[in-house]
Amino acid sequence: MWWLWLALILVVLWGSHHWILQRHRFAQHLPNMQPYYPLIGNGHLFIGKSRVKLFNALVEPFTKYDGWFKIWLGPKLVLCTSHPDIMHSVLTHPDCLEKPFFYDFVKLEHGIFAGHYHPWKTQRKALNPAFNTRILNSFIPVFVDCSKLMVQSMEREVWNGGKTVPIFPFISKCTLEMVCGTTIGCDVLEQPGKETFIENVDRCFELVAKRMLSMHHYSDSLYALTKDCAEESERRSMCYRFFESVRNTNCCSIANNISKTVSEFPRLYEKAKSRGNLEDDRIDDGEEFKMPQIFADQLVSVKHNGKPFTDIEVTHNIYSMIAAECSRTLRGPWEPAIQHNPTPRSRHQRNTMIAPAPGPRSQ
Repeated sequence: MWWLWLALILVVLWGSHHWILQRHRFAQHLPNMQPYYPLIGNGHLFIGKSRVKLFNALVEPFTKYDGWFKIWLGPKLVLCTSHPDIMHSVLTHPDCLEKPFFYDFVKLEHGIFAGHYHPWKTQRKALNPAFNTRILNSFIPVFVDCSKLMVQSMEREVWNGGKTVPIFPFISKCTLEMVCGTTIGCDVLEQPGKETFIENVDRCFELVAKRMLSMHHYSDSLYALTKDCAEESERRSMCYRFFESVRNTNCCSIANNISKTVSEFPRLYEKAKSRGNLEDDRIDDGEEFKMPQIFADQLVSVKHNGKPFTDIEVTHNIYSMIAAECSRTLRGPWEPAIQHNPTPRSRHQRNTMIAPAPGPRSQ
């Protein structure tokens, strides 16, 4: 009798494998990352490895293939390329705006970072003025002030010991100060626990990135049983508590700490513009120059779909800005930029991804 069950299991497995291949037959002509096995694909190459080995395993196929190639994470197909022209076409294609399922792992689905296409489109349209070039230029004094503090801290560290020091802690701290100053208008230097917050943000995104390459963690029910899930939940809660303490504290905007620089900025801006250091074609002459516009203030003052942003949307967008910017700096230039398969409106849209190479590639 046992052989009947074995035969049934083999038939089911063969049928599942055949169904998966047929479902993605549009990519059957593309080369596969090797070694490849039915059902598990290349997933075994990314399980139980250190960060260095995981990175090397991810980079290796990009050195072998010039155009498109496939990585199978279990039943999930990932289309990859490092060709700059292909990457440009994908990243600018109007049918590549839907986010893949990887973004669900970030758990910020109500913000512009991880939101699905339709809510993202309305939110992005409403928040476009927040990313106006002149508004971004108005934050230059904030960036200058934070950069000076970073350089001073690095100078003290070098002169005190005269030794080689890692720069990432300084950069991540500086980034957090800039993002908090422009996003919630608060000087994070005055907040206790800022170092722990940076560590928690980095670790949360590390766990999310690890889950992206672990096919056995794709199921929420299975992932909930793992130590990684418990650690991620704990660190995420700590990040939320830090943010709540910052938001609830009656702190002044970081811009107030550099009010003198801000007040002089229009004159400096016009002076730089007259010298040709700023491009006039990036400036809307019909729009009045604005002082720093805090992102959180704009979230509560604009509407999308005729309705104001809900509390959860405001929270997720603020978290997205802070966490994404800090994490991008911490992870460095090899961060995979994952975009969606350009097959428009296909039934399997959220199961097929396009992942540009995790680093620059010479043409």
